[in-house]
Amino acid sequence: MRSVILIMALLLAGCATSTARAPSVASERTSGDFSVDARFSLSSGSERYAGRLFWRRNGTLEELQVSSPFGQMLAVLTIQPGGARLETAERRVFEAADAEVLMREALGYELPVTRLASWLRGKPDASARVTRDAGARVTLAEDAGWRIEYDYSDAAASLPERLLVTRADGFELRLRIEEWQFE
Repeated sequence: MRSVILIMALLLAGCATSTARAPSVASERTSGDFSVDARFSLSSGSERYAGRLFWRRNGTLEELQVSSPFGQMLAVLTIQPGGARLETAERRVFEAADAEVLMREALGYELPVTRLASWLRGKPDASARVTRDAGARVTLAEDAGWRIEYDYSDAAASLPERLLVTRADGFELRLRIEEWQFE
């Protein structure tokens, strides 16, 4: 059970070939509503996990579905104003006031789940140290003890295709985004 929750927490970064490209600057929407289909790999200490992540944000509701590499649903994290809920494949349910509290209670340490949506779109917090490429896209961000490295599919892409999220304690999340959609 703890490993399923750890997988859920590690949804911050991936490792497979992608056929879809990130949208260009012209096609990126500004509403904040999106869905992402990605592959991830996560490692923390001697534990390693891989799988698929489907993340949908619609208004104030966010739903993150974590599956095995073969598509078996492992967990669903739902975040909305006033609370976060994690349901595992075994139908165990965990709830807390917000996603960070839920991750801290379930895992024993903090994970910046709410910042991840911004990191995913290459928009770290204003207080983050940021390096940009010639096209003004974020290539590296250091935000609240986390290091986020970005890779784009080509020079026209405004959204990253890959993210590497690390922390000094050895936590590493890799995301390979296979498809972006905007509502």
